[in-house]
Amino acid sequence: MICKLTEWLSRPGARRAATAPALVLAFALAGPGPAVGAAAVNVPGTRVSLMPPEGFELSRDFSGFANPASGSSIVVTEMPAGAFAQVSTAFTPGTRFRGMAISARDELTVDGHPGFLIEATQEAGQTTFQKWVLIFGATDFTGMIAMSVPQLTERAESGEVAVAALRSTEVLQAARVDPRESLPFSFAEAGRFSPDRVLQGNTVSLKEPPPSGSLFVITAPPNEACDKLDGGRELLSRTLLESIDGVDVAAVRWSAELVVDGLEGLESRAEGVDDVSGRKTLIYQAILFDDCRYYRFVGTAPLEQASAYLADFQAMTRSFARR
Repeated sequence: MICKLTEWLSRPGARRAATAPALVLAFALAGPGPAVGAAAVNVPGTRVSLMPPEGFELSRDFSGFANPASGSSIVVTEMPAGAFAQVSTAFTPGTRFRGMAISARDELTVDGHPGFLIEATQEAGQTTFQKWVLIFGATDFTGMIAMSVPQLTERAESGEVAVAALRSTEVLQAARVDPRESLPFSFAEAGRFSPDRVLQGNTVSLKEPPPSGSLFVITAPPNEACDKLDGGRELLSRTLLESIDGVDVAAVRWSAELVVDGLEGLESRAEGVDDVSGRKTLIYQAILFDDCRYYRFVGTAPLEQASAYLADFQAMTRSFARR
């Protein structure tokens, strides 16, 4: 669990504006923070609300807020409740976590829940990012809100703006939240599959009841993939298929073109072996291309029931629609 949290924390920012230096130099965080009396804004699909600084808007690519002019972001992640005890001792001033240098830590409460706020810096390419990360332990989940800002000028007020925004965090009741609201797409469930978890506002995993272990994942990577398409769609599809976690691909049985929601794509059926159980496994993948972005669908299931599961995977893929 600590690995997943620290891996996300180590990312410089969910989105960067490295190609627009003139705009980035405007550095919107130098502007005012949350307005006095402003209402907190709920991040769709999460139990977190906060008052973002001026210039930030809800992102369509991830759970949180983005400032397109500055390349700054506020990313909201929800993890299981047990994660808080694990990470509470992990972030110490003067230490480094995967390229992130932690300089300060303050203990605090978040809407009545224990938490802490760290400040750090991280280099990515030619840019240094200033980061403020709020982590708190609610009753049934661990919340993490990471604010990343390109460190292009010395502005003391930017830290005050970041801290004010993060300290405005409120926690909603679980019954009021449908995590799927944050997704930039809709879909219909098939077979016995039901949503298990939504991650970062762009990925949903669906599972069958135990002991099946069958899994279906839909993801919309937030970053552009023009460079990945240099070798062509077929090469990208094959590369991604062979990189699916948890299984070793033994053979690709067929690949075919498809069109869903007006997007052209490729789908493939493969066979492999589960890394843990050694079980022969059906592997399904489909990719829909949208200019320099793509949507990816991955399913794994017992090979002996391949026909039934393949029908479910294809039905869920073909139900996809962009929002």
